[in-house]
Amino acid sequence: MSQLEALLGSKVAEINSRKDKMEKVREWINGYRGKIVSLKTGDKAYHIVFTKELASFRAGDYPSADITYLGEEDTLCRIITGETSAKQEARAGKVTIWQNLHEALAFEKALSA
Repeated sequence: MSQLEALLGSKVAEINSRKDKMEKVREWINGYRGKIVSLKTGDKAYHIVFTKELASFRAGDYPSADITYLGEEDTLCRIITGETSAKQEARAGKVTIWQNLHEALAFEKALSA
């Protein structure tokens, strides 16, 4: 199991077990049935499906995510832990965001709450 896979699994478990975290997710996806975040590094891909009731983590690519992060594993881990942001890493050329940077920043805010 990669460091990123373990980190994403623990973040999703934390979101599902804490009402305050799930409330932040609900605020983020307000007006939608859910949102999907995809993360790709090298030959590995993961995605998280968020609904108002549950977050679920899955290995594999998702073809039509709301946000896709592309970068090195250590950079993606630092974004997920809140040490840095997608915006900072994109400016530095260390991560690429497909779809919507605004959604990526809202996703990161929901994770850090």
